[in-house]
Amino acid sequence: MAGHTRGTGSIYLRGDTWWIVYLVRGRRIRESTGQNDEAEARRQLTVKLGETAAGKRAAPERATINDLCELVLADYRLRKLRDADTLKWRIDAHIKLAFGSLLASRFTRHQVCQYVELRRKECAAGATIQQGTGHRAARLQSGPPRRTAARIPSALHSQDRR
Repeated sequence: MAGHTRGTGSIYLRGDTWWIVYLVRGRRIRESTGQNDEAEARRQLTVKLGETAAGKRAAPERATINDLCELVLADYRLRKLRDADTLKWRIDAHIKLAFGSLLASRFTRHQVCQYVELRRKECAAGATIQQGTGHRAARLQSGPPRRTAARIPSALHSQDRR
C-alpha cells in the first residue's frame, strides 16, 4: 500500500460509516467513528493513536484483571501507601494466577467464590483469604448476584493503610 506508514492505523468505509483500525499492545482494535465524513474519521484515528501512545487508551471491554491490578498498584505507589509491596506480592502470588488474563468485563461474583474455595483447599486461613480478596469481598458473596463488573472490583485490593 503506497503512502501508508506501519503503525499509523487505518480507516475504511463500511456502508455509509467510516471505521478506524489501530493497535493497542499488539491487538487490533476496530471502532466505528459514527461519521460519514472521511476527514473527521481521520481526526478520530489521530486522537486514538495519540491516546494509545500516551498509554491512556485501553478499551474497557478489553481490559484484563492484570490491567486493573497494575492500576491499583500504581495508585498505591503514587499515594505512597506502606503496604504497596505486600499488595504486589498478594497480586502476583494469587490474584494474577487465578484471574490474570480474565477480561474485567467478565469478572463476576462467581469468580470470587471460586477463588475463595481454591484458597480454602490450599488450607489458607480465613483471615488470609479475607486479606487477599479485600475486606469488602464478603459483600459480593452476600449481595445479589452480579453479571459483570462495572468498576474495579473491590476484591482486587485490600484496605488502604497509611
